[in-house]
Amino acid sequence: MALAGEHAINCGRVTRGQKPIVASDCARKALASSQAFYVSYDQMGPGGGDTDGFAGNGKGNLYWVEYSTESLLSSPLPVGAHLSGKNHIMFGNCPMPAKLFHRGGGELTCSVPME
Repeated sequence: MALAGEHAINCGRVTRGQKPIVASDCARKALASSQAFYVSYDQMGPGGGDTDGFAGNGKGNLYWVEYSTESLLSSPLPVGAHLSGKNHIMFGNCPMPAKLFHRGGGELTCSVPME
């Protein structure tokens, strides 16, 4: 929420086994209308649960966020990534211009999908 701002739209947290279409559509519509938002998707991680998500600040900036129950310090960081939350949260800027794409299963990515 901090990246998106105090009045951001909560598009939801999609738990494992839940269909992400409503949350993903909310995020894409918010981005398209320049509204601040955040959305997250629970994942199965090697040490437990991980969560991936996106936040838009309504000013054209889009961020990816990853939370892991395991420390992310042991992994090489992607270029431009930052760590916080005692090394359990990694985040960075999505490529500009900010766009969200559907990937398999209806979740979103800010990277151009490979065909």
